[in-house]
Amino acid sequence: MKISMKFETAKNVFLVAIAIAVLGAAYVGAQEIMNHFALKNKLIQEQMVVLKESVVSNRIQIDTAALEKKISDLDRSITALVKERDQQITDIGKTVVSMKKSVDLVNRKSEHVYKGKFEQYYKEIMAKDAEGNEYPIAWVMFYPNNPEDKKWKSGTFASEIHQQIVLAENDERGDVYVEAWKKVKKRGYKEREFPLKIESAEWVKREKTDKEWFFNPRLSLGAAFSSEMFPQLGVSFWSYGRTKTDMDWRILDVGIGVDSDNTYFTFSPAQYNIGHWLPLIDNTFIGPFIGVSSDSDESTLFGISLDIPL
Repeated sequence: MKISMKFETAKNVFLVAIAIAVLGAAYVGAQEIMNHFALKNKLIQEQMVVLKESVVSNRIQIDTAALEKKISDLDRSITALVKERDQQITDIGKTVVSMKKSVDLVNRKSEHVYKGKFEQYYKEIMAKDAEGNEYPIAWVMFYPNNPEDKKWKSGTFASEIHQQIVLAENDERGDVYVEAWKKVKKRGYKEREFPLKIESAEWVKREKTDKEWFFNPRLSLGAAFSSEMFPQLGVSFWSYGRTKTDMDWRILDVGIGVDSDNTYFTFSPAQYNIGHWLPLIDNTFIGPFIGVSSDSDESTLFGISLDIPL
């Protein structure tokens, strides 16, 4: 009788401890899920962020197939040199910078006028940067007294287009930050930077092959299969994979399940992701579990659990 009472007391303490762990983990998991979906929604809405016309941020696309397609479109001299050096192309970035068209009206006053025997008129052609500042891109000279084939002379100013690219990443995503500006090699303009409007920016990289451990509380819904099948709600604390969302393993999953008669507290040491080989669902985890019924008349049970992280 005393042994039975001691067993019952120990079992109740164990159940209370599991219940506290499940509730605590569920709270942490719920917070993580809320943060995850809030972040995910924000990331979807902010695929490309225009900080200003000359500075943008865009999500890095991790897609090996897309990268291979871009590699095939590269100039052959690039891929030949990469092959000769026994290298592997891991990232390709591309930006499109736009420059607004400009029209210089003929009736605008000339900057320089020389009259007399060698009468001539000089005019600089100006463009505007992303902030509306003008800078010279070309010049034209007109000689009204010259023969028809020698009345005009024109040229462009030497210039440089600069792009600064910054890569940043966390466990959820990576982003490329791009800034573009122009410099004109003309006296009075050489030290100035004229921001250019960026129409688009993209960055494609090869998928990561290195995997690592993450502290990654994740709530899940699934089913437990033992003498009968019943639904369960669980939470895992660690994961192993490329990122927190691209997981191969979920570690230390505790949960609660209910069948037609009893409530069960379950524990699974590890679950493996079989979603990599399934259509439509990327994350589907399977693993062994042990369960304890809240009913003192029932013993423990063993089985297989199938869970989908939220």
